[in-house]
Amino acid sequence: MGSMRFKQLDSLRGLAALTVLFHHLLLAMPQKNALTTILEVTPARLFVNGHGAVILFFLLSGFVLSLPILNGNSPHYFSFLIKRLFRIYVPYLVTICITIYVAIFLYQGILSEFNSFINQSWKNASDPSLIMEHLLFIGNPHTISYNPVIWTLIHELRISILFPFIVLLVKNLNPLVSLSVCFLLTFIAGLDGMLFKLPSNGYHSSYFDSLHYLSIFIIGSLIAKHRKQLMDLYRHSKAPLKWTVLVAGLLFYNYSEVLNKDFFKRLFDTPYNFYLSEYGIAAGAAVFIVASLASSRLSNGLTHPGFVFLGKISYSLYLTHLVVMLTLAHTLHGRLSNSMILSLSFIGAFIVAAVCWFLIERPSMQLGKYLTRNKQAVTNRPTSPL
Repeated sequence: MGSMRFKQLDSLRGLAALTVLFHHLLLAMPQKNALTTILEVTPARLFVNGHGAVILFFLLSGFVLSLPILNGNSPHYFSFLIKRLFRIYVPYLVTICITIYVAIFLYQGILSEFNSFINQSWKNASDPSLIMEHLLFIGNPHTISYNPVIWTLIHELRISILFPFIVLLVKNLNPLVSLSVCFLLTFIAGLDGMLFKLPSNGYHSSYFDSLHYLSIFIIGSLIAKHRKQLMDLYRHSKAPLKWTVLVAGLLFYNYSEVLNKDFFKRLFDTPYNFYLSEYGIAAGAAVFIVASLASSRLSNGLTHPGFVFLGKISYSLYLTHLVVMLTLAHTLHGRLSNSMILSLSFIGAFIVAAVCWFLIERPSMQLGKYLTRNKQAVTNRPTSPL
């Protein structure tokens, strides 16, 4: 899908996956203490801001998936879909089958030692309708049943079906018009909560939600389209302005969600509050992306082999860390303390992620490339992707 690859962005994705892991470890702690308060309200929130990391995921996906089309090296549409299926769905399918099997045999009922975050999953693991929902995946599954993180993957696959067409529009539209399209999509998404109120069995996983998250992908595509201008603008700015932009980006990324919950939601509570807070997060995440590409210091740091490897296993880490946590909680509760179980979960998450990357994720991506090799060879010539 094009030879251009930014290792810095792979590393950013890895750091985002690590943030989600920290976020879920924090949520699993049965009681809040001084440490959790510090992590939630100080700039250290950057390391546990799981929802911010998800918005960063969506921006990065929009950026990376746009590059081949923007650079005139567009893949064949069906080759693109096959690769996305083998990139996202096949590793998901293998891991969800394992998760269902583990949940059926290890579920110990409500664990009094843990809070509702741990106890919300695996209650009806053998329910055939739940199993079928998760195999079909992009319908309307109860996402907390086995592995709550999958709500984002549903949007990734839904949006992938349309995204090559959307990028063609972005490529030919004025950026202000593209942003207007984003706001229109979010406006339509918000109408569901105000007028239609269609059921969403998962966490923000309705089709209307996908319209809103498509807007985040589009913003990622806009960053990719104008990356050279944005990078030059950053590089030629004076140090005080760079620091001002970075601090502003951090504040938007860290506190847009908090500001909505603790202030705006009390003044006016509409479905748009949540979406607008995600635009604030996206603005901060956009600053991180541009800075990671334009700053030689940040770029060199992010291309460290440790961060690059973290980027490689980021999808597996994101996909399996909560399953590891649930497995150890149901296996070791009453035998070890909660803190020990969560510490083992942190270590186990990396081990399982590395194994899944080597045995499931990497072979799946290679198979996707193998199945599309002939079509890709033909479409390497300058042509229309559709």
